[in-house]
Amino acid sequence: MKICVILLLLLSSGVAAAQGFEARLANIRYYNSDSLAFPIKVSVCFEVAGTQPRNLSFVAKYDGNITYKAPVKEYDSCHAYYTFHSQLNKTTTLILFLEDKKGMRSATYTVNALPTIHNVDNITQP
Repeated sequence: MKICVILLLLLSSGVAAAQGFEARLANIRYYNSDSLAFPIKVSVCFEVAGTQPRNLSFVAKYDGNITYKAPVKEYDSCHAYYTFHSQLNKTTTLILFLEDKKGMRSATYTVNALPTIHNVDNITQP
């Protein structure tokens, strides 16, 4: 009986591990930044299930065939945040997904970030 229970637990944990993780684009927010050249901080938020966000890496593909991979640095218990700096009224387009240490990937999202005077939190208006 104990062997059957242990075998069942091993099989069920293997199924959970095989399913991997999920990440869903939750929102994009814009904030003032201290940078003079790129005064807007863009924060792309993903809801993560099936793993701890700190165990993942972001893979970003920008225009011009630039690919950037980095571990998740900003996170909480169920969210991972990809941040970069931009300029007001300038669209930044990138392809973004999360990847775990085994190479499993989330769905891929095309992000079009456009900070404007109307969507930047705490913007200083002239």
